[in-house]
Amino acid sequence: MFAGLERTAELSVESLRIRLDSDSLGNVVMFDGVPFSGFGYVPNGIETYKAVQVIDGVVADAVDDPLLPVGPFVDLSVEENEPDWDPDTLDWWHRGQPFTGWSISFDGCFVDRVEFVDESTTPVEIFEFARSGVVVNRLVDQRFDPPLADGLQLLRQRCAWSPSGIPEWVYTRFSYAGKRNGPQGSFSSDGGELRKVSVTGGYYDAIVEYEDKLLLPYLNDVTAMNNFESSRSRFSFGLGDRSEGIVESLLSNGLLDRVECFRMISYEGGMAGLRRLIAAELPSLREFDVVPSDPEDELEVFELLRELKQRDPSIEVSMKGAKFVEVSELSDDSAYPSGGFYFGKGFEDLIGLNGWHSRSARLAEWVCSTESLRFLKVTSRGTFRDPKNTELFSELDARPDVQLFGPDVHPKAWVPAVVERLP
Repeated sequence: MFAGLERTAELSVESLRIRLDSDSLGNVVMFDGVPFSGFGYVPNGIETYKAVQVIDGVVADAVDDPLLPVGPFVDLSVEENEPDWDPDTLDWWHRGQPFTGWSISFDGCFVDRVEFVDESTTPVEIFEFARSGVVVNRLVDQRFDPPLADGLQLLRQRCAWSPSGIPEWVYTRFSYAGKRNGPQGSFSSDGGELRKVSVTGGYYDAIVEYEDKLLLPYLNDVTAMNNFESSRSRFSFGLGDRSEGIVESLLSNGLLDRVECFRMISYEGGMAGLRRLIAAELPSLREFDVVPSDPEDELEVFELLRELKQRDPSIEVSMKGAKFVEVSELSDDSAYPSGGFYFGKGFEDLIGLNGWHSRSARLAEWVCSTESLRFLKVTSRGTFRDPKNTELFSELDARPDVQLFGPDVHPKAWVPAVVERLP
């Protein structure tokens, strides 16, 4: 049904896993009024457990759970925090020492989660179970030390499924030595509705090169998502590799028909997908926000979004959160004017900006040369003082037809000054 994304057979076995006390070893184990069959986890030291197999209420010899690695498994939930413990560091401790090994946690009597913690800092492998015993969350980190020939040092995969087996999250990321952002591909769903798709940074080339190292399901063909339904509310895009094809596939299968709010991050290669999305008929669209990762794309993104706003003014359009609004919305009593781009009627002429967050030299040059521009309100002291913006602000300050307001000017001062000079 979800080609290539299904939970594997070994992760789908319904085998109960429960916590037992030591007294259970000599008695018939009952569960919900009947003899229990499955795997029990019994104390095997201080906060430590081992697996035993139980068949029709009778405890067999200690055996390894066929799905999980050999223990012991340590319950860290009973560990008192160290005096200087900071939950934000994600450190794991056991009996006063940094912990490395397999930890186990319980939800009541059920085994809820088993994870391998490496050098007390972060889990590198996770099994998370539904009460039926099927796996609903799986993480595998593969670390390469030294890095492989092309610099690959970490391959992270994480998958989550509903108890019934519907894929809810599939994530694959490749991290390379000396590179900030590596290839990644992911999607997420909620209640059978597709909510997010992200494919960036040479992902498709990476999964071909390292196919033999991929241990969990991974996003390969977007047609695997055709059995989902369109989200009724929000949808997030991270578009890079093959962006136009991905958008086209989702559009042709109706997976964007009911989306009301889009948030898109455009990576290298993502502009083709954005152009196709802007040109599409999206009957339910109400909000559209785009974050270009490359500053040099900002001017084209600005023009595409203005085109969308001109086509349907009822859509709330923004770039990096800066809204596209008509300057007529400004009035003397505007205590909290919208941050963003202010246009004349029909969104033809750019009249002003409230906030400047662009890193694009092309967009800055275009703004400075726009004859219709009448005001720029800078909201950040850092932006105002940034040497990169000195030339921009100097050019605007030299124009008698443009009002330039610094970050300390209150709306009660700058808004009436702008409104007074508007035609």
